[in-house]
Amino acid sequence: MGDALAEKVAVVTGGASGIGYAVAQVFRREGAEVVIADVEHGALDSAAEELGATGVVTDVSSAFAVRRLADEVIRLHGRVDVVVNNAGVARIAPFEELSEEDFAWVLDVNLWRE
Repeated sequence: MGDALAEKVAVVTGGASGIGYAVAQVFRREGAEVVIADVEHGALDSAAEELGATGVVTDVSSAFAVRRLADEVIRLHGRVDVVVNNAGVARIAPFEELSEEDFAWVLDVNLWRE
């Protein structure tokens, strides 16, 4: 990647685990300042410490929480250069076992239906 990410400010939602964590790891390795956002407090704190990143508890299904995340990144770093909207959820079950609440939850988190 060269130095394209050096000194950039990157935000990764769903950054406490999985693909989001791996993306944040690459950004850190390439010299970016990284803010990870996740709804899981404990996992977020651990991941932020491991990565040398800043963690901000954020429920991406809430427009208010996402605005708060943006405000916090601007407060800490003065700008945002890269955003990776990685947070997402799924209910794995036969279709007939899924409830309206299941569908609403998946849509709220993955498509931000607020």
